[in-house]
Amino acid sequence: GLEIDLYEFNRTRKRSVGFGLITFLFPQVLGTLAVWYFLGTSWSAALLVASMFASHTLLAYPIASRLGIQKTEPVTITVGATIVTNVLSLLVLAVVVDAAGGAEMDALFWLRIGIGMAVLVFITWYGIPKLARWFFQNVTESSGSQFMFVLSVTCACAYFSNYARMEPIIGAFLAGAAFNRLIPERSPLMNRLSFAGNTLFIPFFLISVGMLVNPGAMLGDLEVWQVIGVMVGMVIITKAFAAWIGGALFRYNRAETTVVFGLSVVQAAATLAAVLVGLRVELLNQAFLNGAIGMILV
Repeated sequence: GLEIDLYEFNRTRKRSVGFGLITFLFPQVLGTLAVWYFLGTSWSAALLVASMFASHTLLAYPIASRLGIQKTEPVTITVGATIVTNVLSLLVLAVVVDAAGGAEMDALFWLRIGIGMAVLVFITWYGIPKLARWFFQNVTESSGSQFMFVLSVTCACAYFSNYARMEPIIGAFLAGAAFNRLIPERSPLMNRLSFAGNTLFIPFFLISVGMLVNPGAMLGDLEVWQVIGVMVGMVIITKAFAAWIGGALFRYNRAETTVVFGLSVVQAAATLAAVLVGLRVELLNQAFLNGAIGMILV
């Protein structure tokens, strides 16, 4: 949430939202059908796995920065589309988990989801900036107080997202986006947040995922390799198709379309969140965790 360039998103918001919907819908719909047909899963599991294809993570963005193309339109709309794909993918995750928990998928269920999400967005987007401005004006970062404030607010938003029937990662993402314009990119606070994230939270998250992976299960297990093949194949095919559709609509040349594909095909954060939650509620098994790791590596 902190790393997304909201200024660039606002500048190209129509195309960003348009491409975000394209690169979410095609992988979500085609992926659901492919997983259900080829792997024989339930519809709930197929929807959850397809949501991993639909999201994307900006791991390749530093490459674009090194090449000096980070301000070009194909890059900026793909970065903006990250907001759309991640939010929608996480919403799919939340709905599927509720359904797996026995929730009735009636009108009242969707009303609660809508109201809960609206309240959560209102609190984060309008409440956090007002509170943060007051705190940052009255408390300096010399003692690390601002750092603790940001972490506390983020944890609170993650916790309260449960009342909105959302996964905690949605609250954390919205909190990061709300803090986005309030924390300068080159500031002691951002340095501390980046250090904590890159050297503490992300490595421990990846370690915990690595401890769940069973490499021995991949040896001689055709089901695991079938899952990996379907997941890797579908994320590449559907993201390439979405990039081609977007490139044709926006009249991009071949190189620009390929850049859009290269940025939008990369998986990490939301994918890991979805597969771990799927394991927790027993919608997915170990084979899908190995498949997700294989998809991220490829």
